[in-house]
Amino acid sequence: MPTAVVTGANSGIGNVLARILVKEGYKVIAADIDIGTPITELGCGTSKLDISSREDIDAFKGKVSDRPIDLLLNIVGIMYPHDSDTHTKVTLTNFQKPSQSTLSARCF
Repeated sequence: MPTAVVTGANSGIGNVLARILVKEGYKVIAADIDIGTPITELGCGTSKLDISSREDIDAFKGKVSDRPIDLLLNIVGIMYPHDSDTHTKVTLTNFQKPSQSTLSARCF
């Protein structure tokens, strides 16, 4: 059974993709900064993960390092009005941090 990690799995596209993978027989680890009802209803493993936190990424790697990860879907993303105060946070969350966690996946 292949293993998939889906970030941003508490809502939206991440939740839908995690649900599909569970249905298709993947062992899914659904991760999100918020562990709410949508993610707990997936019927798979869940993990709190803030991809902007190096400590969270390291802790997450420790939880999943005992198995190979066959599929990593970094679906996490946020939307705020793009102004000078929020532009950096949106850019870090939607682009830079997912790239960094993907590169870290080699160590999962």
